[in-house]
Amino acid sequence: MVIPKQLELTAKVLHQPAHEIKFDNPKQLDYLAHKMLDFMLKNNGVGLAAPQVGISKRLFVMEIDRVSHFIFNPVIKEYGSVMITGQEGCLSYPGEFITVPRSRDISGTYQNFRGDTIEFAFHGGLLSVCFQHEYDHLDGIVFHERAKID
Repeated sequence: MVIPKQLELTAKVLHQPAHEIKFDNPKQLDYLAHKMLDFMLKNNGVGLAAPQVGISKRLFVMEIDRVSHFIFNPVIKEYGSVMITGQEGCLSYPGEFITVPRSRDISGTYQNFRGDTIEFAFHGGLLSVCFQHEYDHLDGIVFHERAKID
């Protein structure tokens, strides 16, 4: 599987919900996730979703505080009511930073490489914000659609 360069912003895959991951080929998933991580790091990103590289799968990777996260089939079950607002960038929009409000606290589930379900709860910080940003990509939402209008 080849990881393409960043897509044209009009690419349909960026604006439609991604398909659930099946765990029938673990080697291929491992390869894809690690290639995505390499691509993200080479482009100075902190997160990258599969639709951003033309793959309609519910997968994203993040590297925060030198810890790599491989997220398959995530589901945010609860968004906290406290909002935080900050500047976000996106590898699909190089050099562009915009103000985006996000829930400070989120919780839900995702799957690991083996398909095991992992429960999570993030309370503020880059991990929570990045998770929400990449999760949006899996639903075909780009950060402009979440932007704060002053």
